[in-house]
Amino acid sequence: MIDSWAAVDVAAPAEGTMAAVDVDGTFVAIGTLDGTLVAFDETCTHRACPLTDGVLADGSITCPCHKSRFDLRTGSPINGPAVDPIRIRQVRHEGGPIYIER
Repeated sequence: MIDSWAAVDVAAPAEGTMAAVDVDGTFVAIGTLDGTLVAFDETCTHRACPLTDGVLADGSITCPCHKSRFDLRTGSPINGPAVDPIRIRQVRHEGGPIYIER
């Protein structure tokens, strides 16, 4: 259903880079990793640092503040200090707008 997706006004980021977009009042990071678009809530669950300032590599995002690393398939922390997962969001992009799960 279309209500479960938000169209975002951003071009697909270059490989290994990210951008933050607003999805219904929540900042969501969108990035490209291994040629695939990924999206996840942009704030680290440890100390609310912006994950778009972190490192996107090896199927994970590493927080720039305290080096918590999250699995981009599940959102689970791979290493702390974070213990709570980040929310992973589905992405659709078929040549037109990019849609992110609400």
